[in-house]
Amino acid sequence: MQKMQHPDKKVMKVWRFKYYVLLALQIIAYVIALVFALTSGNKDFAIFATTVFVLTAAAVIAAATSLPKLSYKRRKYLFTEDKIEIVKGIIFIETSMIPISRIQHLTIDEGPLLRRHNLASIVVYTTAGFFKMEGLAREDAYKIADFLKNTVNIKVRNEDENDKEAQ
Repeated sequence: MQKMQHPDKKVMKVWRFKYYVLLALQIIAYVIALVFALTSGNKDFAIFATTVFVLTAAAVIAAATSLPKLSYKRRKYLFTEDKIEIVKGIIFIETSMIPISRIQHLTIDEGPLLRRHNLASIVVYTTAGFFKMEGLAREDAYKIADFLKNTVNIKVRNEDENDKEAQ
């Protein structure tokens, strides 16, 4: 049996950066709320806004430091001739097994953050929905996509030959 692989470790930087963007938005919202409270003379609202900001900022900072590493440890992928297996989650672990024969199409996503770290994500579409494999090294993502494309083509070709023989 093949070994499951983790995403590239650089994806943790991307996930942390997303938390830092959220923190920056919180700071902007807090400054706006504080200016509003102080210009209207509402000290109670200023205290409330400060309390909410401190608590939510602490939660975001704690999440930014711990959740990316936990998510990385739990996230794994396996590609075989018959299926794709995706394991992810932090508290609740979700395992998805996608038969190769059910794949309709796939895309490779490379947003600006992923491109900066030479990463990509593969999104596999089936009749049941889509499944995203995040944080793969860009080169690996293209190799995996080619492998999946070739495997699907072989499966389709074999099914067509079996159908012709049955007639």
